[in-house]
Amino acid sequence: MLNNLKMVRMKNKGFTLIELTLLIIVIAILGATAIPRFINIENDAKNASLVGLKGAIESAINISYGNMAIAGIEDQAALSYKESAAFYEGCVWCSFDYGYPVADTLTLKYLVNGIGIVEDNDSFALVEWTKIWGGAVVLVTPTSNAKRLANNYPVLIDDKCYVKYTSYDQEPKKPLIEIVKCD
Repeated sequence: MLNNLKMVRMKNKGFTLIELTLLIIVIAILGATAIPRFINIENDAKNASLVGLKGAIESAINISYGNMAIAGIEDQAALSYKESAAFYEGCVWCSFDYGYPVADTLTLKYLVNGIGIVEDNDSFALVEWTKIWGGAVVLVTPTSNAKRLANNYPVLIDDKCYVKYTSYDQEPKKPLIEIVKCD
C-alpha cells in the first residue's frame, strides 16, 4: 500500500510528452512573432534620431534667418565669411544665402550640435556634398553609416538612413530638408 502511494505521487509530478510538445510549440510561435519586432528596434531608433536631427536643422535655419532679418540683411544673395562671422562668433567659414545657411559641412557643423565629420565623436557625420544648379546638397547620416574613401572624401556606407539638406543660392527660398529612412 505504501509503495502504491509513492508511485501515485511520483506519477503526478511530471509533464506528459504531449504537454511538453504543446509548450514548445507555443514558445516557438511566440518567438516567431516577437523576434522580428525586436530586430527592427535598431532601425526604429535610427529613424527617430533622424527626425530629431531634422528638427535641430530646422531650428538652426529659423534662428539664423531670424538673426539676418533683425539685421536687415536677409535679402542678400551671399554673405562673405567675414560678414557671417560677425553674426556667429567663431564660425569663420560659415556661409549664408538670403538669410539661410548654405549646405556645406562647415556651416552645418557649426550651427547644429552633434554634427561633425566622420572622425569626430559626434552622433552624425556630414557626407557627400554636391553642388547643384541654384544651390547645394549635403547628406547627414549617423556616424556609423559613414566612412572616408582613399581620397579622404566622406561617403555613405548604406545608401539609406540620412537627412538630405538642400540650400538654394539663386533665389530667396527656404532650404529643403528630407529624411531617407533606414530599412
